[in-house]
Order: sequence, then structure tokens, then C-alpha cells
Amino acid sequence: MKNQSIDTGKLSDYIGHTSQIGGTQRLIVDEGKGKGTSVIRVRNGIGLDFTLLPDKGLDILDVQLGGVQLAWISRNGLVANSFFDGSGAGWLRSFGGGMLTTCGLRNVGPPEKDNGEHFGLHGRFSGTPARHVNTTEHWKNGNLFLEVSGELSETNVFGEELVTRRTYRMNSVENTIEMTDKITNQGSTTQQIMLLYHMNWGFPLLTSSASLQRSTGDVVVRGDDQSEVDLWATFTEPTLDYNERVYFFELEADKDGRIFYQLENRTIDRGVRVSWKKEQLPVLTEWKMMGKGDYVLGLEPGNTVPIGRKATRDQGEAEFLEAGETKEVSLKIEFLSQLP
Repeated sequence: MKNQSIDTGKLSDYIGHTSQIGGTQRLIVDEGKGKGTSVIRVRNGIGLDFTLLPDKGLDILDVQLGGVQLAWISRNGLVANSFFDGSGAGWLRSFGGGMLTTCGLRNVGPPEKDNGEHFGLHGRFSGTPARHVNTTEHWKNGNLFLEVSGELSETNVFGEELVTRRTYRMNSVENTIEMTDKITNQGSTTQQIMLLYHMNWGFPLLTSSASLQRSTGDVVVRGDDQSEVDLWATFTEPTLDYNERVYFFELEADKDGRIFYQLENRTIDRGVRVSWKKEQLPVLTEWKMMGKGDYVLGLEPGNTVPIGRKATRDQGEAEFLEAGETKEVSLKIEFLSQLP
């Protein structure tokens, strides 16, 4: 879905304010478990409408294209950071799902004790509030350009100092989010970095009619039973007592060094395509959960599969950031309609 270039001089004859068609809006949740949470609503003016969570990793909650919801929202809903529990499996009590929940930066996977330090499920990133949050909107050549940015710090006295500078860019030309993270080790010691972009897609994009494509490559099922290794792209209707399936992909990059996945559902004429550089995030994890009330497909680019710190090191796949070093990650998220 694309929009023709609009002369802003003429546009002003039709609207009183940019917010009539798009822009950013800061709001505060006023009730429930999410009370007090800051949110930023972003609209690009041609159908893309989503909610950012500056208090929770500057992640993305819901996302709609032309009024159709694409993300899965967990039964927890939006949960304020005052309820966040970073120990053990407490992460699950505040996991709201949403289009993006970032996992890391020092653990991805089950809780564990490593070198005398306790690490909770999937790390602390999604419970970290951003600072220096900035929103901009401007017109250029008749098109609206939007940007939201912020800085997140994971620190500990006598320990780590990891700073992430996150930026989202959108415009009124196409329904695309371009997201960039620059993660810097500002401490004085080397840090093991684990990073997983937990993207959660749900109904009505996800039904038994949905189809999934991805770059070519190898796939394994988590665990010893490989009998369903070929069912990664098969989806059922919600099923009682369904046991989650987790798939790990090692994908082959194209000539530009990029890999992708694409999920679409022709019954609602909606889809999403996510692409990134393999050298930045070499693996893709699929979390397929077809349960009643827990009906979700997690498609999760990462620098590791979610098996924990020690297991990642034991397999020789751990990534480390030296003091002063920066890791950059860019994701392109394209929202599709008018499917061929």
C-alpha cells in the first residue's frame, strides 16, 4: 500500500493539523496493571498505526494496518514496570506479547546461575525504561517523515554498563518500520551479549489459512523429537492443551547478505515481511503456540537461539562485546496488503 506524493501547501487546505492523518502522540495509561505507563501512538497517514512503549524497552505493543490488528497480545495485557520481576520465570507475568518484545541483553532463554550471578528468563531489556525519548515529524517533497528514538541502559554497580540507542523511522510513502539498535559496551569489562527480537503475530493474521515463507536453510526442532521438523509452516485452529513447538533456523543470506521471513494471510489480505543482515543476527527462532487463548506465532531474529548463557558458550556460539565496542542491528519490517 503506497501513497502518492502530496503537496503540503495543498494538504493544509484539507486538514487543520498533521494529527488529522498521522504523526505521533504521547499518552499515559490511566487504569489496570498498565496504569502510569507511557505510550506513543504512531500513525504514518496511509494505514500503519502502532503503539510504542518507552517505559518497556521502547518496544512495540499493538500494530494495525488499515484497522486490522496483526500482533498478539497476551492474557497479561499491558503491565507496568512496577510489576516487572526479572528473577526466575517472573518475566512471564509481565510479558504482554505485542509486536516486539526485546529479549536480552545478557540472557536469552531459561533462568540460570552463571559465574555466581542469577539471570532471569529472557533478561531485563523489556522491563527497562528509555530516557532521552524524542519524537520528530516533518514534511519533505510532500511526504510525512516520522522518527522516534531513545536510550536504554542496563547497568550494575561493579558490573556491566550496556547502552542501547534505538531509533524507529517511518514515512507516508510506504507501510514500513525501519528500526536500528546501536548497543555499546560502555563498561570496562568484556560482556557476553545475547539478543532476541521476540516478534509476536496473532489473530486475524494468524489462522489455519496463514502461510509462512523464509530464506532457504536448515531447521531443527528444539528437543530430541524431530518428527515435526517439516511442520514449521503448518498452522491449526486453536487447540486445547497444545504443546508449544520451537524451531531453530540457520538461514542462507542473499547476494546482499540479508535473510528474511514473510507471514501472510490472503483471507484478510494482510501480511508482514521482516528482513535483516545475517552477520548481525545469524539465527531465527520460531515459537509456534496454537493453544486456546495462547494462539501466537513468535518469529524471532537473534544473535543466538534461546538456550541460555552457558549452553551458548558451550556450543561456541557466544558473542562478546569488548569495552568500548558497539554492535549495530537494523531490521526492516514491511506491512503488506493487496497481496498478489
